Amino acid sequence: MVCDAAEEWGLIRLVNNGISTEEIFWVRKSESDPWIHVAPINGALVINVGDALEIMSNGNYQSIEHFVTVSKNHNRISMPFFASPISCAIIGPFEEVLESTGEEPLYKECLYSEYATHFYPKAHRGKD
Repeated sequence: MVCDAAEEWGLIRLVNNGISTEEIFWVRKSESDPWIHVAPINGALVINVGDALEIMSNGNYQSIEHFVTVSKNHNRISMPFFASPISCAIIGPFEEVLESTGEEPLYKECLYSEYATHFYPKAHRGKD
């Protein structure tokens, strides 16, 4: 289910302190709204798939544009944590992914530090 959520929506929500299939949820986009709305649940952890994992999965896991909204009626704590490859790592689609799916690579291999240097200084403009 974790893989299905990462492939289809690019986010996973874990509730409570363990990972079981009963505790994994993902939500769908509505018909007029392009954003995925994840209602806050006490004790829940939301994990967004990042760009590096999208590249390494050859696009099978989707990195999503996201933001956190605030509410004047409810408390919400948002703490971003980033797990990235080391700067000298070469990232690209995993050979195992390409072999198991028979897909051609959608991404070129690159040095992660070069990717980060290209990506992070840009203003956030969605996925364009």
